[in-house]
Amino acid sequence: MAAEQQDAFAKAAARNGHALVVVAGDVGRSPRMQYHALSLAEEGRAVTLVGYAGERCIDALVRHVCVREVRIAEPLRRFPGFLGRVYRLLALCFALGRALFKARRDHRASLVLCQTPPALPALFLCWLVARRDGAHVVADWHNLGHTVLADASLRRKGRLSFADRVAVGIYDFLERRSGRLLDRHLCVTHALKAWLSRNYGIHAEAAHDRPPSMFTSLSESERLAALARIGSIAFPSSSNDPFWRGRSLADASKDRPTIIASSTSWSADEDFDVLLDALIAYDKAHTQRLVVIVTGKGELRRRFEERYATLNLRHVRVATAWLSTKDYCCLLACADVGVSLHASTSGLDLPMKVVDMFGVGLPVLQLAFPCVSELVEDGVNGVLFEDAASLARELAKVSGRGDALQTLRAGAGLQERWGGMWARCVAPVVGPAFGSGE
Repeated sequence: MAAEQQDAFAKAAARNGHALVVVAGDVGRSPRMQYHALSLAEEGRAVTLVGYAGERCIDALVRHVCVREVRIAEPLRRFPGFLGRVYRLLALCFALGRALFKARRDHRASLVLCQTPPALPALFLCWLVARRDGAHVVADWHNLGHTVLADASLRRKGRLSFADRVAVGIYDFLERRSGRLLDRHLCVTHALKAWLSRNYGIHAEAAHDRPPSMFTSLSESERLAALARIGSIAFPSSSNDPFWRGRSLADASKDRPTIIASSTSWSADEDFDVLLDALIAYDKAHTQRLVVIVTGKGELRRRFEERYATLNLRHVRVATAWLSTKDYCCLLACADVGVSLHASTSGLDLPMKVVDMFGVGLPVLQLAFPCVSELVEDGVNGVLFEDAASLARELAKVSGRGDALQTLRAGAGLQERWGGMWARCVAPVVGPAFGSGE
């Protein structure tokens, strides 16, 4: 950190308080916590982001003089089985605990805001740091850690063994006990708020994800320039493919393909085989061209690419790409419709990618699951589907960009922004840490 930025940071901490925003994961891939950090910094607070090394944070955070980052290497599992999981947990305790105390060494914390899951050991470590500094500690519940653990074991083995059930039960107990230590709580849905109250005895404020101002529509010239740039990344060999008919992704003609956008962390809680099965069914029955661009990084991406490479789709082209934040925002603004295959492990959280889509007025085809209606209103700003067959039918309806899609687009654009939600729901929860009102 440059001397000028250090001085600005120190003045902000002395005058308006210091907040630690903590993610036991890659901070660069946790947009909600980044938005929290930026909102706090825009209030004049000094903010330290603590989490794993990895992707770059959004430009507004990187450039902000009141924000700094403390990154740690993600602990590796050096041994197989149960011993490996124990070692990784202990390594995380040491690394995250050390990073937290480093983050508040020069400026005591007024607020510790921690993402969960993972609840262990992050919630307890944040509570320890907060108690040391006399700070308020707030958990932001994105989901339930024990359901994530159970789902991962179930997908890996096809069933939950006795040992798995014991591990999930212990995690559930410690998650509940750790959560009760904290001062205040936020969560992402009303359904999760009700669950926490009923099962953990925790009162949380529901703060739905909302798109920040960087998600916005584009003019036609901006759109064509963005598509040309994104097309060169996603389809570098398109000139040799008769599908494109001698054109590129930046095609301004009425005959252009329908552009479908999706994003994913390529984890087991999103089954992208559903998308491929739907595209196979669509390709057999329809001739309107579709271009599908899926963004993100993760372990299942290669499996998806390998399966797609075996398909001989005539009217569909699919690309996987890792885009910068700017190009990701542009892709959503250029697309005709989005697809989300998020299926919550608990049925209590919502896909943030859909929030991004609504930020640019992009309607979405969303896999149905409990509580998703808190975000996607069927027939208003998107369409809910149940399986690959129903997704194929919905793709056929939106291909060609007809009146039905225009109606959905109008509904998708009616969205509150992050700043308004944060001032209404989050500021009253974190404000007491800095001596401001409830």
